[in-house]
Amino acid sequence: MLMVSIIFDEQTTPEIEQIVHKLCLEFSEKLLKTEEIFAAFYISDINNFEDEDKEVIYKYNALVKLWVQELYWNVLEDTREKSEEEKIATLLNKKHMFMTLKKLSKGPTTLEGFDLDDCLFDSTMLSQRARIEGIDAMINFGLKIDRQKALILIDEIVKEYGSNSPKHYNYFIRRLNELEKFSISFIDQVRYIAAAVMAYHAQKIKLIKIYD
Repeated sequence: MLMVSIIFDEQTTPEIEQIVHKLCLEFSEKLLKTEEIFAAFYISDINNFEDEDKEVIYKYNALVKLWVQELYWNVLEDTREKSEEEKIATLLNKKHMFMTLKKLSKGPTTLEGFDLDDCLFDSTMLSQRARIEGIDAMINFGLKIDRQKALILIDEIVKEYGSNSPKHYNYFIRRLNELEKFSISFIDQVRYIAAAVMAYHAQKIKLIKIYD
């Protein structure tokens, strides 16, 4: 087990806690995605290993230290008080703000002519997170596949068929059946796709909210 503690010298706000939580999750995901990262934590017993194993331990120990340093600096940067100029620059770098200002710069606009997607909420991010939820639902329902491989495959399918296709999970299952190691029955295909679609839409409804 690896425990990460971030100590502040003053009372933190919910916003800061949310930022730190997000950064820690990203740090945790890095560890989980690196299969041999456990080797890093044998550094205290380094003298008990062969030279070949020592190289692996040193390599991953250095990697963990680097990630901890990155986490430290990211926390400092993301939680420090920003100047007004920095706040404005950050807002202008956001796609929804840019699109909104671009529309408003052309003069008054009607509500009917105001495109909700990516102006009032981040539809791209919402769809990505919902697709991941669909993959997780398939795995929880019994689909035997490495999660990271599944996420890579669904991203490839989205790029191939476009983000607006309603059949991403159908193509996903079909692609799995084309691989040598997968032979999914028709009944299981229906079950997996249904679980993914339900989870996808449930997550979209849960996440959708208007930009602040």
